[in-house]
Amino acid sequence: LEMSLGEVQLDADLAASVELEPGPYAKLSVTDSGTGISPENLKRIFEPYFTTKELGRGTGLGLATVQGIVKSHRGSIRVQSTLGQGTTMEIYLPITIASEPEAEPLPQLPLPEQSGHAMVVDDENALMNLEKKILENLGWRVSSFASSTEALAAFEKNPSRFDLIMTDQTMPQLTGADLARKILAIRPEIPIILTTGYSESIDEKQAAELGIKAFLMKPFSGSELTKILQNLEE
Repeated sequence: LEMSLGEVQLDADLAASVELEPGPYAKLSVTDSGTGISPENLKRIFEPYFTTKELGRGTGLGLATVQGIVKSHRGSIRVQSTLGQGTTMEIYLPITIASEPEAEPLPQLPLPEQSGHAMVVDDENALMNLEKKILENLGWRVSSFASSTEALAAFEKNPSRFDLIMTDQTMPQLTGADLARKILAIRPEIPIILTTGYSESIDEKQAAELGIKAFLMKPFSGSELTKILQNLEE
C-alpha cells in the first residue's frame, strides 16, 4: 500500500477530466497491489448500496460517503484500476491562499449535560463505534449493537434500561424504521434518532409520522448530533 500527498496544478484538460476548475489542488493518492476492480464494477463503485460483498457483510455506503465528503469540500476523486495489478485512488482538494485575516472561530455549542443510557444500532462496525464515541463524549452511557434483531431483543428484555435509541436505517433482517416501530409499540415516548446515508424507502416526513424524533443524514458531525440532542430536550 502506497500513500502520497502533494500539490499539483491542474490545467484545463486534466481539470475537466475530474470535473474541476483549473488551479492549484492538494492531491492525495492511495495505491494498492491488490486484485483490482473489474470495468463493470468500476462504473458503479460510488453508487449508494452497491457492494460486491455477500448479504449482511456490507451496505455499499463507504465509497458513496467518501465521495460525498470530498464533493462537499469542492473536490473530486479519480479511480484507476487494472485487474490483477491493483487500484489507485486520487483525491483532489482545492488549495486556497489566505489573503484576509482569519475569521473569528465560530462559538461552540455547549455540550448537553446528560448521563442517560443510549442504544446505538448500526451493522457497519466503524460507523457504530464512531457514533458510540460521539455519544460518550457528550456524556451518555452507550450500548452498541451490530444486529438490529439483537438490539430489539435487548430492548424487549428491559425496556426501561434505555433513554435514547440511535439506529441506522439500512440493515439486514430488520430495518431501522421497523426496529423503531417495534420499540415505539413498547415505549411510545422514547426518543429515536434514525440515521441514513441514502434511502429511498423512508424520508424525514415518513420517519416523523412513525414517531421518530429526529432524522440524521450521514456523514454527520458531533456538533450536528449535539444540536439534535439539545432539540430533543426542548
